[in-house]
Amino acid sequence: MNKILNSSYSADKKVKLFQKLYSDYELMKHKPGQREIVEILDESKSTKKIDKIQIKRKKKKYSKKNQHIITRMDQSKITELEKIESKLNSLYYKTDGEASLVGFTKFYNYAKKKIPRITVKIVKDFLSKQEAYTLNRDRKLHFLRNPIRVYKVDQQWQADLIDIQRESKFNYDYRYILVVIDILSRFAFAFPLKNKTSTELIIAFSEIFSMRKPKIIQMDLGKEFYNKALQDFFQKNNK
Repeated sequence: MNKILNSSYSADKKVKLFQKLYSDYELMKHKPGQREIVEILDESKSTKKIDKIQIKRKKKKYSKKNQHIITRMDQSKITELEKIESKLNSLYYKTDGEASLVGFTKFYNYAKKKIPRITVKIVKDFLSKQEAYTLNRDRKLHFLRNPIRVYKVDQQWQADLIDIQRESKFNYDYRYILVVIDILSRFAFAFPLKNKTSTELIIAFSEIFSMRKPKIIQMDLGKEFYNKALQDFFQKNNK
């Protein structure tokens, strides 16, 4: 066949030669001497096909075997997880227990001591399925807030009081700390107070304003800030 293809014969002649070869091949099938050769050739082709089929079957068997291994592994993981969840359940609903119906952090820390291999995800997944937890957990509200924009130092300050009444006996009877902070530079003033009367606050603000003065001062709606004496003091200082 290659000789015919590589020869210098015309296309028509090549076609005729191929047709003759094909007819000779067909005749060989009907001749008793040549039939065996044709059968051997056909068998060799079929054996190749059989080999390919067997390889495919082996691949399928191997993949199925692997699949069984994977499913067994998955089942072992599921059973282990079920055991952990049952332990978590007993810890969470044990009425006299340390971690009974508590929040996430406390429950996770306690569970970690009892089940060292436990993860944050497992605990979160477990608690998310418990109605007692989902009904009583803190609701996080995300809402838009008005941004405060300042462009220079002392443009706007913020003021508030820190309550230290519990520690007053260790701090010469000082019960509050007035904290004033510049929004842009984060420079802060801290002034101790024995009480939160207007007189005490005026003395504290007078000392702070002797060093620096803001254009605007912002405070919460506490009565200690919104009284006539302190408001008059701010007006005199143009605040």
